[in-house]
Amino acid sequence: MAETLEDIGEFGLISRIAKTVYTSSNLALDFRDDAALWQQGSGWLIATTDAVVEDVDFRLNTFSWEDIGWKALAVNLSDIAAMGGTPRGAFVTLCLPATCETAAVSAFYRGMSLLAEETDTPILGGDLSASAQLVANVAVIGEVESSERVLKRKAAQVGDQIAVTGVLGSAAAGLALLERGDSGDTPHGARFMAAQRRPAPRLREGRALVDMGVRCGMDVSDGLSADLKKLCLASDVAAELKLGSIPTDASLGTVFGDSFRERAIGGGEDFELLFTAPPAVMNTVEAWLSSNSLAPCTVIGAIVPGPHGAVVVRDVHGRVVPVSNEGFDHFGTAAAPLSGN
Repeated sequence: MAETLEDIGEFGLISRIAKTVYTSSNLALDFRDDAALWQQGSGWLIATTDAVVEDVDFRLNTFSWEDIGWKALAVNLSDIAAMGGTPRGAFVTLCLPATCETAAVSAFYRGMSLLAEETDTPILGGDLSASAQLVANVAVIGEVESSERVLKRKAAQVGDQIAVTGVLGSAAAGLALLERGDSGDTPHGARFMAAQRRPAPRLREGRALVDMGVRCGMDVSDGLSADLKKLCLASDVAAELKLGSIPTDASLGTVFGDSFRERAIGGGEDFELLFTAPPAVMNTVEAWLSSNSLAPCTVIGAIVPGPHGAVVVRDVHGRVVPVSNEGFDHFGTAAAPLSGN
C-alpha cells in the first residue's frame, strides 16, 4: 500500500521536504524553526508564512470576517515574535468563492489592518484567487539584529528553566465555547472567545527576551507539551513540567472542570512565548517584563537530561501526569480540526 500523509504526519512531511528542496548556504536555520533566517547585505532578515483555512482553522458561523483577517495576520506575527524579531511587511494571498460578498472581503482587510497598524506591519501586496472555500495565506518579512541575537529552538541547555508568557488554555476554551454554541455573554466567555478569534502576538515580549539574554524560544501554537517536545528535540534535551505552575485564567475550570491544567497543556493556539534560560537570566526577564507592563512570564519547569524530546509532567506530589504531547497535526490520524481539545 502506498504511503500517505496520514502515515507520516505533518512533521514527517516537513522532514521529507527539507531533504528534497534546494536551499542556500547563507541560511542560518533549517525548516524546523518558527521562521527562516538569512543574511541580506549587512542585516539579517526573517520570514514566515502560514495559512488559515475555512473549516480547519475557523468557521464562518463563529468567526466574523474581521476576526479572520486579524487572526490570519496574527498567527504569522507570532512566528516573528517567536524569533525575537520585528515585522517589516506582509503579503496576503486570499482565495475566495466567486459568490463571496464584496463587503465580507472589505471586512477581512479591515480586521487585518487593525492589527497591521497596531504592530506597524504594512500590507505590501499579495494575490487573489478563486477557490471553493476561504483560504487566507499570509507571509510576513521581518528582521533581527544578528544571527546570534535571535530566539532559536535548538539553544536549550540542561539546567535552564522553562517559562511561558501570559496564560495557557484560553484559546482552547474559547474554541470549545464556540463549538457548543455558547453566546459568550459572561466576562470569562468573552475573554476566551477573544483569545481564540483575536490572539495577541507577543512581539514586544519577544524582543525583550532577546535583549535580556534569552536565546532559546518559540511560540505555543500546537499545544505546550507538543511544542516543548519540538524544542527539546531540536536541542537534544528533555524537560520536566510542574502541573501546578501552569498559568491559566482563573475561570478556565468553568469550561474544562478539574482537568483544566491538563487541557491547558494540550490546548493549542495560545500564541504565547515558550522559552528557556539559566535561572539568573530568567530572574532578570521576570522583573523586566513586570516593570514594563508587558505580558508576565511564569517558570513552569526545567530542562533536564534524558531521552531527546521527552516531556514529563509532574503533579504537586511528584507523580507523573499523563498528557498528550502529539499536538495538532494537519495530516495525522489524531488530527481533529476545530475540536476544542
